[in-house]
Amino acid sequence: MRAEVLTIVGIVLTVLGLLFYISPFVLISTDNYDISPSGGMSFTQHREKSEGIEGYFTVIGGNEEIEFYIEDPFGVIVHNGGIIKSRHDFALTTEHSGEYTFIFENKQQSGKVVSLSSKTVIIGPDASLIIAILGILFLIIGMIDLYQKRLKTRKREARAFFGHLSTEVL
Repeated sequence: MRAEVLTIVGIVLTVLGLLFYISPFVLISTDNYDISPSGGMSFTQHREKSEGIEGYFTVIGGNEEIEFYIEDPFGVIVHNGGIIKSRHDFALTTEHSGEYTFIFENKQQSGKVVSLSSKTVIIGPDASLIIAILGILFLIIGMIDLYQKRLKTRKREARAFFGHLSTEVL
């Protein structure tokens, strides 16, 4: 029974790992921010080196224009969206660990709402490879157990067969 369970778990983990490698498990969250007339708004998020920052936002209100950029932990602009009209998609990979600042500036005399949707990778390529490797290990252990089980069965059958032959000869 143990061999069959290990084999099945191994197959399932390997398939899941490969699926998550091809299509990472992503969580999408949406937040709304009110931007006052002739004002701005910023927020920070901690990111690790080589982590992806990806998402999009839409602007609602007034002429639907807003200025947008992202600064790295050293204050360097790493993404300059410029003046955005209605919707903007962005994606970048961080070069440093630390606080990244998202900055929205409204130069118009009307208030606006920015609806920001960001993607967070829950299970990415690195984690999926670990899952797949664990699956392969479980699969190998299960197959070895099945092989040993089959050897024991054949030895018993051989003993029974030769035991039967010896009683016939007598």
